[in-house]
This record gives sequence, structure tokens and C-alpha cells, in this order.
Amino acid sequence: MADLSKEIIGKLNQLIDLAATDPKMEKTAKLRFIRLLLALKLDFLGFLAKKEVIRPTGKREKTKEKERLILKFIEEKGGRAGMEDLAILGISGRSLRRYLKNLSKQGLITLEKRGREHFYLLLPLSEL
Repeated sequence: MADLSKEIIGKLNQLIDLAATDPKMEKTAKLRFIRLLLALKLDFLGFLAKKEVIRPTGKREKTKEKERLILKFIEEKGGRAGMEDLAILGISGRSLRRYLKNLSKQGLITLEKRGREHFYLLLPLSEL
């Protein structure tokens, strides 16, 4: 099952790359198509994250599920994601900041600031 999941995500990445580099496609149509593919990819990642949790019985399990979704998303973005990128996940701003703070306290991510922009980076396994 894991191999199939990786293959599906790989195919979605290929489609996104093809759409981004297609010179024949109109710019607005290209952006809509890429946005649709990203939404599909995120839905699939969310499905995979939900599948890992066997029986969410309380609030903490749901929090862990969303934190796993955030970590997977940052990993898919190459280990670095900004707040605008993370907003795509559909988690409210306040909740998203709380989850990111928890992940930072756990030592799984770190905050990088560049001017007004904030990026969240996955920490390498050697630092964990």
C-alpha cells in the first residue's frame, strides 16, 4: 500500500511539473489546473494521515493527526514551507499556529525568519 501511495504522489508531482512547464497552456488555466492538482494531492495526503490513526477517540488524537498532516505537507514541499503554503491545508490560522508551536516544542520543526516572511523547516534526523 505504501508503494502505491508513493506512486500516486509521484504521478501528481509529474502532472504538476508538466502543467507548470507547458508553454501552450494559458496562464490562468495553468494556475487553476495546478491548484486543482495541489488540492487533490493534499486531499490524498489527508486521507493517508487519517488512515494512520486507527480510532480517534479524543481531541489529542485529532491534534496528532493534523500535526502529522502538517509534517507530511512540509516534507512534500522539500522540507520548507511558509504560512501561505500551509494555509492550503484548510486549518484555521490560530489552530495552525498552535500546531506549529507544538511541533516546534517537540523539536520536529524550526522557524526561520527572513524579513516579514516566516518559514517552517523540518529538522534533519541527526538533530532530533
